[in-house]
Amino acid sequence: MFTIHKDLLCKKVEYFNIMFNGEFIESQTQAASFPEDHPIAFKLFVSWLYRETIAPLQTIDQCGMTECQQLCRLFALAEKYEVPLLADACMDAMISFSRSKNGIPNIATITLGYLETFDDSKLRIYLARCCAYIILTSGTETSDGTWSNEKLSALFEKTPVIMEDVMPLLRRQAGKMMQDPREVPACEYHQHAKTEPCPHNRESSGEQA
Repeated sequence: MFTIHKDLLCKKVEYFNIMFNGEFIESQTQAASFPEDHPIAFKLFVSWLYRETIAPLQTIDQCGMTECQQLCRLFALAEKYEVPLLADACMDAMISFSRSKNGIPNIATITLGYLETFDDSKLRIYLARCCAYIILTSGTETSDGTWSNEKLSALFEKTPVIMEDVMPLLRRQAGKMMQDPREVPACEYHQHAKTEPCPHNRESSGEQA
């Protein structure tokens, strides 16, 4: 159970403003239940509401999920409740974490991200690029078998929509080296339009150092 200041929640998330100030039962009870939302993701969401930054992630030993999987679930929650600033923060955090560990989201993370998000999701774009990149740059067997042909086949069979996104990326390369998806401009994974200033860029948002 989470207790959140209503004014703060409704100011930052229009979804909840409509829910708690509109003609819904929640506006009378001032309470709501979201059993489909993962509690760790919701806890991170609540922390972001108050701090406007993503709290330190738990280790896999603490919660049974990798850091990137926690960010996938948090992104899915931000996408569901239409909180673009949080969705952008999730993408920035995931790419930053991947860079720091010199790693790519694994098959389990890619599967989770696809199952939790919508079509054309920015997270799906990143995960599809990661999958295509590892196929093009790794051998048929990685040292630990993580990206073996058998495991990739199982991934595509279990979640065919991933193949629909990955295959065009592979064909587009036509033998050319693919750019590391962790190194593309951050705004490609943000919610704002390409013609709009990035709200995470201090200069474009008018903030002073």
